[in-house]
Amino acid sequence: MRRQAHGRPRSLTLMALLAIALTPACGDRSTSDSGELIPLLREVARAQVGTSYQAMRRRMQRDPDADATTTIVVERVFHRAPTESDANERHLVEMVELQSGNQPRVWSDDSFQQLRLTHRLRSNFIERYRELRIGSPEQILANYDIEVQRDGQLLGRDVLRLELASKRRGEESGLGRGIYQLWIDASTKQPLRTREYSLETGERLLVAESELTSLEALPADAAIEWPKLDFEREPLGDSELPEFLAGRKVGFPPAVPGFEKQRRETLREPGAGAFLLHLCSDGLEPLLFLQGLPENPARLESQEGGESRGLQELEILEVEFGRSIALTTTYDGVSTYVIAKGDSRTLHEIFEQFFHF
Repeated sequence: MRRQAHGRPRSLTLMALLAIALTPACGDRSTSDSGELIPLLREVARAQVGTSYQAMRRRMQRDPDADATTTIVVERVFHRAPTESDANERHLVEMVELQSGNQPRVWSDDSFQQLRLTHRLRSNFIERYRELRIGSPEQILANYDIEVQRDGQLLGRDVLRLELASKRRGEESGLGRGIYQLWIDASTKQPLRTREYSLETGERLLVAESELTSLEALPADAAIEWPKLDFEREPLGDSELPEFLAGRKVGFPPAVPGFEKQRRETLREPGAGAFLLHLCSDGLEPLLFLQGLPENPARLESQEGGESRGLQELEILEVEFGRSIALTTTYDGVSTYVIAKGDSRTLHEIFEQFFHF
């Protein structure tokens, strides 16, 4: 397979498929006892899904490249927990301010309003894939060293600080390898601040931070126009193949140390494309494999299977966003994406194993 020069995300659909030095608390002992950590992590996971709230949030992303370009976004966030009448979480994220680079970018009013609209439409992606989500506590304990300490207050609330350091953090290559910190409300267990560090330069580098600067409960009768869900989802068994991929070459995720399969499902973008998603995770960081048709499958039913080329002739586009890398190519008329945090060489190896038909 041939690698192609790095690029930027080419469309909203690609973006939708794709998506911190501390002062120890005096006198407070840290804990890393698994008997205490598993219930705590479960409470955090439940709070992330089951707490309805409205908040202001300041988010920072630093490019790990040499220029260390920093982007700061101020957002208004609304989250509604699943209800009896709607089993889906609902998210609304509205951009209020944006600063990119060392100097504030001057946006025209029209350009900024268009950017805000795109941001709003991507609310579900932002909350589901970009913000740190707690997965299986047992899997997290298998892959991360964890310490918990009391650490003062945020927003007038007593907080606990969790540090989750990947057990692969000393390795020169591989997926994950990051260090995360969460400040959670000691009472409700809702995260108030998260930070992400990279060790890929040999030093502990803050690459992302997300902090709530105000927080209150979302009224049950709040009149909010929630964005449409980004995809219609349907679970699939391990051996099932969606009809839009019938007769085409479909890859299967290889075994990746520390990562386990979470779910396999179809994603249909209303009026647009359809994809098969294999989602793997190490408990915190996702590894996504997507294969599908970026256009409406009905428009492609009468077409041939696409250009057939040998695997060695494929061109692979590599897109970097923060610490994440997305690799994409098209084979047999099917677009394929593999997305994860890690080094480029490892992800290319996983990508090629995925194509082991």
